[in-house]
Amino acid sequence: MRLGFGPVRRRLTQLGPQEREQLFARAAASRVYLRRASFTSLRALLTMGYLDDRRVAAAIGLAAATDPFGLATSAPPAQGAPT
Repeated sequence: MRLGFGPVRRRLTQLGPQEREQLFARAAASRVYLRRASFTSLRALLTMGYLDDRRVAAAIGLAAATDPFGLATSAPPAQGAPT
C-alpha cells in the first residue's frame, strides 16, 4: 500500500486508530491523483460492504429498490409502441 498511500512502513492493520485516521485524511487531501483515487475506491468498497449488512440498512431506513425502473409493474404500453 505504500505506493498509493505514501511512505508508511507498517501494514495498515498494525497502525493504531489515530494513525489510520491521519493516513486516510492525508490520502483524501493529497495532491497526487493516484493517492486520492485509491482512497476514494477503498472508501466506496468499505461503504458498500457496510451498507450490505441488513441490520445497518434497517437502522438507517435504507430499502432495496428491487424494481428501480418499474419494469415489473403492468403499465399500459406507450401510445404508438409496438405490441
